[in-house]
Amino acid sequence: MELDVFLNNIIFNIFEGLILLFIFLILINRRNFIQINKFKTLIFISIYAIFSYWATVYMPVGYHSIAIISFSIICLSLITSTSLLHSFMGILISAIFFMVTELIVFASLSIFNHIKISDIINSPIIKLQMSIITRILQISMLILLYKSKKIFWRNIQPSSNTMLSYFILGIFLMGIFIFNVSFAVSTKENIFLYEILLSSIFLLFIFLGALVYQEKKQLLKIEHVYKSQQEYIQNMETIMNIIRREKHDFSNHLSTIHAMCVLNKPNTPEKIKAYIDKLANSLHSSYRYFNTGNDFIDGLLAVKSNFAFNHNIHFEVDFEIPLNHLSVEDENLISILSNIIDNAFDAIATDEDTENKVVSICTYAEDHRHYLSVSNNGPMISKENIDKIFSNGYSSKTNNKGDHGLGLYIVKQLIEKNNGTITVSSNEEETNFLIRFNKEKINHGKTSPQHH
Repeated sequence: MELDVFLNNIIFNIFEGLILLFIFLILINRRNFIQINKFKTLIFISIYAIFSYWATVYMPVGYHSIAIISFSIICLSLITSTSLLHSFMGILISAIFFMVTELIVFASLSIFNHIKISDIINSPIIKLQMSIITRILQISMLILLYKSKKIFWRNIQPSSNTMLSYFILGIFLMGIFIFNVSFAVSTKENIFLYEILLSSIFLLFIFLGALVYQEKKQLLKIEHVYKSQQEYIQNMETIMNIIRREKHDFSNHLSTIHAMCVLNKPNTPEKIKAYIDKLANSLHSSYRYFNTGNDFIDGLLAVKSNFAFNHNIHFEVDFEIPLNHLSVEDENLISILSNIIDNAFDAIATDEDTENKVVSICTYAEDHRHYLSVSNNGPMISKENIDKIFSNGYSSKTNNKGDHGLGLYIVKQLIEKNNGTITVSSNEEETNFLIRFNKEKINHGKTSPQHH
């Protein structure tokens, strides 16, 4: 008898959880979820089976159904990263599916075997047989539905807002805890069971929290990669616009040279040569190609080089050590370099006394460290301001509005996040930002960070 009860309340709950998940995945057209997320599938089925067993055995009739449905909605939303609304609709459709299939099986048994509802309630054997037939029917119908490739809900994409479901789950579990206090204190046996329940809820909440954290961490990594790609695309679009502009100007220059040839005035060859030399130098200065070992930084420097040319700034770049030796994420490296270079451009732009404006970037290795230096010959930064330059909100601009004062603060945070340091030195001739990172050791085509 106890074995029959166990089978009905645990084993069949496992199948029920699997069927429930399978129905929802078919509805949202994510049929490969189970294959890709075997661990999540196992978690959902396990917690569904355990909670359903506990709710059925230890909660009052009627309340246990509400608790199981609510728990299923929240957990389904959390595990599959879908909205609570879609999860609710999935559970509702699944409940209808369960009722219809159970009604079909009961009607068939009533007609052919003359079985009544009282027989099913009072006989665990008959109840077990009905559960087996029902699960076989349900699985058969789902297999046919799966093979039909029919899509019920289109464009149901995973949601990144799993924290809401996790928060609601916490409130729900706390409510279950409060609701069952009176039940727990009624007998000593129930107190023991209640302590087990409380421990299980606590462990479940922590476990799911760790799962949500790992998912959120993974989503942040994907978002960082996306931002890097977006920055790279924007730089490439800027470069293409530069090339289009140069192409248009080049057509005008060709027309000018053609006109000079047609007129054929004295010293025309010498004048054409001088004109072409000037064009070549101008074209070389306005658009330059860089090979830093990082495609994103190559695009960034190409854009900054064109900006420098248009603002009469001499932009020097010397990468002795390629950036692919650094264990720094691309989006962090882009933010660090772009903020420091923009800061150097801003410093020079405010200096009206300097005629030959220079911003230089170089990298080199020394003492097992990778150094990245950005210098400019703008105004000297006073010792008092150097101590404040990386403070949150500090800016030397008089119109300190918007996000001014955040650039260098962000730079320092990102550098320290990647186990690096940054220092500033400034005199009347030059201001230098020096960044130090751990250098990666090259080992048979693979890189691994060195620690000293």
